[in-house]
Amino acid sequence: MAGCFWKIREDSVFNRIFLPSPAEENRLGEMFLNELRRTFTFIDDPFVTDYLNSVGQRLAAQAQDQPFPFHFYILADPRINAFAGPGGQIFITAGLAGQANDESELAGVLSHEIAHVARRHIARMIQQQQGMALPTIAGIMAGMMVPNPQAGQAIIAGTIAGVQSMALGYTRVDEEEADQYGLSYLPRAGYDPHGIIRFLGRLVKDEGIESGTLAPYLETHPPLIQRIGYLESLAPPVSRAATNPVGSDRLKLIQAKLIAEYKGIEVARGYFEEKLKYDPKNPDPHFGMGLLYKRQKMWGEALAEINKSMDLSGPNAQILWELGNVYLQKGDFDNAAVSFSQAAALDSKNKNLFLALGQAYHEAKKYEAAVKSLENAIALDADLVDACYELGIVYGEMEKYGQAHYYLGRSYFLIGDMENARFHFHKALEFYDPESPDAQKIKDEMEKMKR
Repeated sequence: MAGCFWKIREDSVFNRIFLPSPAEENRLGEMFLNELRRTFTFIDDPFVTDYLNSVGQRLAAQAQDQPFPFHFYILADPRINAFAGPGGQIFITAGLAGQANDESELAGVLSHEIAHVARRHIARMIQQQQGMALPTIAGIMAGMMVPNPQAGQAIIAGTIAGVQSMALGYTRVDEEEADQYGLSYLPRAGYDPHGIIRFLGRLVKDEGIESGTLAPYLETHPPLIQRIGYLESLAPPVSRAATNPVGSDRLKLIQAKLIAEYKGIEVARGYFEEKLKYDPKNPDPHFGMGLLYKRQKMWGEALAEINKSMDLSGPNAQILWELGNVYLQKGDFDNAAVSFSQAAALDSKNKNLFLALGQAYHEAKKYEAAVKSLENAIALDADLVDACYELGIVYGEMEKYGQAHYYLGRSYFLIGDMENARFHFHKALEFYDPESPDAQKIKDEMEKMKR
């Protein structure tokens, strides 16, 4: 929400008829994402990204007739910001995720950005830049998001059309339309539409414009107080009982993880110790403290704190997952497998849990169990690269070379390394009868490479 901070143009040029095609916007989206990865640290931890994606997809399902799938990313940036990129990309910062008091507040931010995509506002911005090359537009847009203003200006100045960069922006009409549609998605997805109003109100009260924690793009966004008043006039009266609060407990664990793993060690320790001083039976700071100890490779202390968190919260897939990660890094593969197995029993649709379980069994040299777990992960997501690669290695150690080369070939195909993919597929065919179903499956994969 706070990240729709591109410069606002007060004109009606967005009313032009012709917009870039979804394919063109997707190409720009890929370029934009690559530019951002040059300057931002992306948080790729599945514990965090799976949660963000679950909230985002729940909201995106309320937007009708979408030309592309939505993808959600979190950046290791302490400032409070969120923005939409081309081709259905939605970004939030760790700073924003840490400020949400409940899931409805986070959903309110995501919903607004989803509405910008759904209403083709980014496509309209692209359309305004007729004659400008897509890589140039991607560079300018990414430069406006860079944390260091000087670095961002350098990226913009490095493009031949940098002087036109201020034309890239949402209009006030775009922002109001995103508010209207974004609010409409929230109750349909089971969220309190007043969450975004509470979130913005707290920014005005607790943060202030001069605190430095808000992204600088806020200066070009409609004033927060004005926006809050507008949102209050739009938000329907929805009772708390009518919304689904599920997920807010998980958000607290996410926030503890972000603090433990991305804040300075002493800052994080002080934060958790202060929380525990006032509420020693709160599982979240115990969880965070355990992750902080894990970060310092203090395995015994980490296990004690994470187990304490689970004792206080009850069985929890996310806590068990992190417990398994501690055991895995400690080299206790059997206990890691026990923890991951318990987590998978609680969250049987989580592909990353089955991947972790397969890795633990592999390290413990329990190959049959590893194969079963990795196959479960691939059944949930056939394009899970790490699971395909791991399965290829496991089959190789089992001396089942046909399967080993097939899955290694799949892993290379999925990352676009066609030379290695072709090599492993050809090797796999050597171990099968040419007319067998397994050989045909490999030939089908090789046909895909020609497209």
